[in-house]
Amino acid sequence: MKIFAIADQHGYLPQVDFMPEADLLIIAGDVTPVDLPHDPRTQRGWLKKRFGPWLAELPFPNKVVIAGNHDYALQEVVDKGKWGKSYMHEHYTTSVEAITDAGAHYLEDTTVEIDGLKIHGSPWTPRFMDWAYMMPDAALFEKWKLIPEDTDVLVVHGPPLGFGDYSTFGNEYVGSSSLRRRLGQLESLKLAFFGHIHNGWGIWEDHGASETLFPNQVKARMHNVSLRDDQYNLHDVARLRSATHYVEVEDVR
Repeated sequence: MKIFAIADQHGYLPQVDFMPEADLLIIAGDVTPVDLPHDPRTQRGWLKKRFGPWLAELPFPNKVVIAGNHDYALQEVVDKGKWGKSYMHEHYTTSVEAITDAGAHYLEDTTVEIDGLKIHGSPWTPRFMDWAYMMPDAALFEKWKLIPEDTDVLVVHGPPLGFGDYSTFGNEYVGSSSLRRRLGQLESLKLAFFGHIHNGWGIWEDHGASETLFPNQVKARMHNVSLRDDQYNLHDVARLRSATHYVEVEDVR
């Protein structure tokens, strides 16, 4: 199977001519515009009027989408009370329908099987300020436990600790240590796609240098498929055809 994966669009809708042909499109969160108000009502309108029609027209036979920390409209209940639970629920269903009506699978701690590949998606990242889909890193392990043991492809919004997670804002590694630990437990996992930390773009592999903290080596190949840099500038569109974004599953093992 040929997979094309992206993350951190932040409102950017690439032209189909820029994308390689593939059997599966994966979008790993932060689809909504960075330059529009981050309230669920505004985001719902954009998802229905712009994102959904764009997604529906893409010629990929299969599509998988997860949310990211900027995508408030896709989080049904926000426990921080930023807009209130009832207000969030009012726009959640129509926001998700903008994706599913376009023929895509929307995954939120759920799994889908496509052409024999088991794909699990989760939008959560460690808490940082007041964004959507965030929890303390230690608490996130309960979310990672929902990843089935026989998962082939994992789609998450943020990176595991030590792989594509260096942030130039704080000059530190900000990936999830609980996700890193869980990845080491998944013997069948072939690929993991994420974004969130824009500066971490590229392909990452575990060479077993952290045996003390993480005794189990991550066997999957990890891809940070962000479309933007840390200043939210778009990467060159030529990157979309690179091995970071375009993967043949047969090449992985």
